[in-house]
Amino acid sequence: MDAFSSGVCQGAITLDEVITRSKNSSDVQTVAPDSNLPEVPHIPSRKRTYHLDHEDLETHVRPLLSCHWHVGRVGVVVGDLQVFSLNKLFSFKTFRSAIEFFDALADIQDDEDHHARVTVDYANVYISTHTHVAYQRTLDADADAKPKRVPGLTLRDVRLAVEVEKLHQKFLGDRRAVTKVPADSASLETWSMEQLRRRYPAPA
Repeated sequence: MDAFSSGVCQGAITLDEVITRSKNSSDVQTVAPDSNLPEVPHIPSRKRTYHLDHEDLETHVRPLLSCHWHVGRVGVVVGDLQVFSLNKLFSFKTFRSAIEFFDALADIQDDEDHHARVTVDYANVYISTHTHVAYQRTLDADADAKPKRVPGLTLRDVRLAVEVEKLHQKFLGDRRAVTKVPADSASLETWSMEQLRRRYPAPA
């Protein structure tokens, strides 16, 4: 039984539970921004957007997990493939600051032509992103095998997450935002990476 199913990380992907944890002063701490972000990845100009590969996990995803992004389950299974998302709760000092962040976030999403699920709860903004039209790289030895169209995580999600993180750091610098860290953040980061390694294994 993994950490998700055993309950260690269960609440971390549910919006109501994430917000409840953020309000529980004994369960979170306020910290300075983490500037160790990955470079904004280049999106190849091609018709198909492909899922992350194993190398992307260390290069692009792990730094985001260290900034308290986490993997969530979208609730959609295509064949035997689980669809994952990248999620994070951003917290602000006032409702007005949260709305200003939301407005700036809308501009980023339009610029990227990639739109996440965004929920505002007073001074909290919860973001969940995955790519609806994405293609699974085939590991079939047959070179003519067609990639499968399966929703999931792509470099478009990584790009969006990095840009959103940079935006939040501006709000932190202006003292309009805070970074709240769940008490089980280390377990959640470990669990998230384990799920992604299973979903996007290294080539045999």
